[in-house]
Amino acid sequence: MKKIIALALCVLLIAAVFVGCSAEEKANFNGNADEYVYMYEEGRNRDWEEDIIYLAKTFLELHPTLVDGNTFGYIASPGNLAVETVYCYDENIRKEFIDTVNLLIPKIDEISDLEIFMEISGIIAITGDGYSYIGDYSIEETFPVRLWGFCVDGEYGIYVRAISEEYSHLMYSELESINGIGIKEIIKNTQKYVAQSEGSLYTRYSSCFETREYLAAIGVMEYEDETVTYCFVKADGTKEEVELTISSAEDAPKDPTAGSFAFFDIFDKDYFYEMIDDETIYIRIGYFNETPYYSFGKMTNELSSIAKNGNITKTIIDFRGGAGGSTGISGYDTFLKIICEEDFGNVYILNDGANQHIGVYTASIIRQHNSDAVIVGSASEGPNFYTHNGPYFHLPNNGFRFTCSDRMLISWPGYEYDVLMPDIEIYQTIEDYKNGVDTVLEAVLAME
Repeated sequence: MKKIIALALCVLLIAAVFVGCSAEEKANFNGNADEYVYMYEEGRNRDWEEDIIYLAKTFLELHPTLVDGNTFGYIASPGNLAVETVYCYDENIRKEFIDTVNLLIPKIDEISDLEIFMEISGIIAITGDGYSYIGDYSIEETFPVRLWGFCVDGEYGIYVRAISEEYSHLMYSELESINGIGIKEIIKNTQKYVAQSEGSLYTRYSSCFETREYLAAIGVMEYEDETVTYCFVKADGTKEEVELTISSAEDAPKDPTAGSFAFFDIFDKDYFYEMIDDETIYIRIGYFNETPYYSFGKMTNELSSIAKNGNITKTIIDFRGGAGGSTGISGYDTFLKIICEEDFGNVYILNDGANQHIGVYTASIIRQHNSDAVIVGSASEGPNFYTHNGPYFHLPNNGFRFTCSDRMLISWPGYEYDVLMPDIEIYQTIEDYKNGVDTVLEAVLAME
């Protein structure tokens, strides 16, 4: 009898093991934080569990794709925002969001804080909203290479713009793969953690492919790995693989050419203007952020005075590389109004895949309301996007800051594309970049 009981217990134990392996363990979060039963009792695991539930509750109560009902939609025009309600809710996105939260929580005690942080980034990216994100995780180590997207023969690629000295012969080579995984597949997988357009990942977010955090999150390498193999295609068509070792971000190689281009200096000077000649004005806006030394309102007043003199025949407004910030900056509405209504001659708007949010919004308004405006360059994110007008949120225990959109900003009603398309498509060439020549700006300067 004892043998029979022992055999039965053994069978039950084996069955339990196989059942445990066949179904992924999940938490019990149903979308209502008040009904949630916590899995962990205390300590680090409980802290993260509370943080994840807090973030999920915030998104499920605010984000337009996750709230079953109408949300605010702001229809933009110079100096005015008309408000109407729009319906953005997607039941499938809400279900995937909740399911992913439930899959992450049981893994808390098995993975590192960094891995949890990256998985939270992935949860937020499910909304498809690049304006909602979690930030403040300090990336202190990177691989000794700096990358950027250039278009060659009509196709985007990722190219080397700086690399450790021993591999200097690989400058301006194209990145083909990392640890044997093709760059196109890597970009596609990165969008699961960074909800940005493909153009943005080739440019503004190309730094993701220089860091262990993102490469590990998408399965290119393990989090504990110190090295990774990059495969580059050189100018003569030959390929070369190099094994790069993670090192301090402070020791990262410097791009010798970047200083020649405004679109790499978005935080050096947030905004400025200069007269190219007596009839041509160049306005650079890398970031809509008030600075203590030179207010945006002051710049706007100066631009208005220049326009009233009646000598301007060409105006170039450059949003490439950044143009985040806030429309709450002093003088913003006035800036839109004068560009759209005063005589600035032929207006050219420089755009690229790295332009985002407020830069795209502003470019869209100008393009619609100024018949002389022409968008030149390459596509950026779309003109209609989610945004927020409230304070930042913080995880209650781990303290990381995050944003959650609560409205839709419609800067171009009825726009037919998912991205803001240029009227004249011109890409920065790799050859011009080598020589410090801004392809797009030079092309516009040559236009009559």
